[in-house]
Amino acid sequence: MNTPVKSERLHLAYLDGVRALAAFVVVASHAYLTVFPFWGQKHPTPLVAGLSAWMLFGHFSVSLFIVISGFCLMLPVIRNGGEMKGGMKTFFKRRARRILPPYYLSVALSWLLIVLLVGTKTNTHWDLSIPITKMGWISHLLMFQNWMPLEVYAQINHAHWSIALECQIYLLFPLLVLLWRRVGGITTAIIATVLGYGILITLILLYHNFTDACPHYIGLFGIGMLAASIGYDPKMREKGWHERRFWIPTAFLLGGALLVGNMVLKERA
Repeated sequence: MNTPVKSERLHLAYLDGVRALAAFVVVASHAYLTVFPFWGQKHPTPLVAGLSAWMLFGHFSVSLFIVISGFCLMLPVIRNGGEMKGGMKTFFKRRARRILPPYYLSVALSWLLIVLLVGTKTNTHWDLSIPITKMGWISHLLMFQNWMPLEVYAQINHAHWSIALECQIYLLFPLLVLLWRRVGGITTAIIATVLGYGILITLILLYHNFTDACPHYIGLFGIGMLAASIGYDPKMREKGWHERRFWIPTAFLLGGALLVGNMVLKERA
């Protein structure tokens, strides 16, 4: 067990900038899909397509958010000597208070938008959100829409799938912390990654249309936990893990491998 360190809340200002940049890319991506829907009647010119193609990769900003989430949630655990402050019950209450009210408010506002203003097809990306089916309502209210086919999980508000996914990972966080205490940050990250990609590959091979469930994000969350361990776990700092220069090339190598692997799996699906 690690000795507890300072319990004052630690604010890392650079993470605010990273979050803001990732959020901007997500917003730009959804706006781009609305202005230039490739399955609709409008298409950008080759010049516009070339200059704006980066807007298509909002999905990768969600990946970044998951890594940051694992980092931020693991940091207070490390600073509290490996214990979840207040226990598992307090953790879930705090997460619920932070996420559920704005989520359900967003669902309500999206529904009102459909009822009052945009309830018919527009030949834009918005068309994925309508009409709303019974399963669309059930999956969104219970927050498991990311496990549904595209025609269901995109209903009401296409962007809500990532919130459901993050909440599902939160349910696993106490187990990941327990694993971290038993085997350490590196092994935990490896197990989480293997588990997540194992589920993803199994779903692709069996069903071919469940890649939007994104179970491999469990591994990204575990990598975020590992980053917090490398930077702030006294045991890892004593061993010099935070000073090793191979982290930058390793990050690029693993990141490239995961990117290629993800693209191959998408093609297979």
